[in-house]
Amino acid sequence: MKVFSELSVGVIIGIFFMSSVKEKFKLPPEYLEALGRITSNFTVLELALIVSICQLIPEAQSMLITRLIAADFFNVLLSKFKKVSIYLIDKSDSISVEEKKELINEIKTFCNRLESITVERDKIVHSLWFIDGEGKISRTKYKKNINIDPDIIDREPRTLESMNEFAEQIMEAITLLSNINGKIIKLRPVKFKDQFNE
Repeated sequence: MKVFSELSVGVIIGIFFMSSVKEKFKLPPEYLEALGRITSNFTVLELALIVSICQLIPEAQSMLITRLIAADFFNVLLSKFKKVSIYLIDKSDSISVEEKKELINEIKTFCNRLESITVERDKIVHSLWFIDGEGKISRTKYKKNINIDPDIIDREPRTLESMNEFAEQIMEAITLLSNINGKIIKLRPVKFKDQFNE
């Protein structure tokens, strides 16, 4: 009976502790909405990137597409999109050398922008968000770098306004991706599958 009583007390203390922790880490609804918007928009961007890679490969067998997009992180997908795009531009006979350079630079600039978006998205989504001792919204993220003391923590704040703006930047990137993809599709040679497989 004594053991049962002590166990009951332990359970009650545990429930109280978990409730306290839950309240401490509970964010206002508008912050949760912003985090959700960023997460969902980035998912759409990732899907758009996969679709873009598929659209750039005419007459490609499903195996080639599967190899390009299967189970890869966003940055790997982005690298593949960049390589396929530059390959198609380079092989095109419908534009001048100068136009090729200009379009390749546009691709590189766009891919750099997406890389920056990925870094910012990871900082926002893969952080521990909480209410600090002063009642302010705070976030903490350990920096993944073996050359840096693991005690160093990234605590750079994010305002609600900046998070919502970032969510919009992701949507703008999706529109840009569509526009750039349209330009490259027009340059595709009729057949390049065998060359691409080499």
